[in-house]
Amino acid sequence: MDNLAPLANIASILTAIFAVIAIVYYFGNRISKRMRLEKFLQGEKLYNPNHDPLTTLHLIAKLGMTEEEIFRASSDSPNITRITVEDRSSGLAKDILFEYVDGPQSN
Repeated sequence: MDNLAPLANIASILTAIFAVIAIVYYFGNRISKRMRLEKFLQGEKLYNPNHDPLTTLHLIAKLGMTEEEIFRASSDSPNITRITVEDRSSGLAKDILFEYVDGPQSN
């Protein structure tokens, strides 16, 4: 019974260490995906200046990211703008296009 207090202290310290590691991993992964998306879109714009903005499906295929990861990365980035394409018959959104822009933009 006398050993429980030191073990509880060690367990709480280890829990805090693992929590910090998990937070660093989570945000590092999120920043990495944002930078990958920015770099890809910037390269497309630089090397293909007449290229149309890219669709979500195109980015999923090229980057190997999920749709949610692409939307999250584009929301985190001040340099990526989203363009909504409307269906002419219904007026609803048909697709969302992504484009790299120089300088921060409001999304």
